[in-house]
This record gives sequence, C-alpha cells and structure tokens, in this order.
Amino acid sequence: MNKPGEIDFEKFRMLSTGMTQAEILTRAGNPKHIFRIGHNIQQWVYTDEDWLIEITFTGGRVANIDSYRPRP
Repeated sequence: MNKPGEIDFEKFRMLSTGMTQAEILTRAGNPKHIFRIGHNIQQWVYTDEDWLIEITFTGGRVANIDSYRPRP
C-alpha cells in the first residue's frame, strides 16, 4: 500500500494526456503537492521511490506527464 502522494509504476503507466483531474484522482490518489500556475493551470506532484512524477493540467485535463530522478 502506498503512502499519500506516492504512485507505483503500474498505476503511473495507466495515466495519459487528456484525462480529467477526477480520473487521475481515481487511479493515482491524492498528489503529494499541488501547484497553481495561473488561472487554468495546475501541476500535481507524485513520488515513486527515487522518481518525481509531475502531471500538468490545463483547463482540468492532463496536458503533460513528466517523470524524472531529481539530482542529489
């Protein structure tokens, strides 16, 4: 079982652009952080062990999904 804000690889690979915020919440749960960037843009951040997953929403739908390992 994952902690809040964590997402495992199997769930991560089921996410795609065009999904709604509700669909992401259903599949991935609550994010670790939410950043509001302007009026219609939000970025949700999840973790998976050593990875950060950033999901960017525009107008309530996923516009971009990015994952990377932060530098130490």
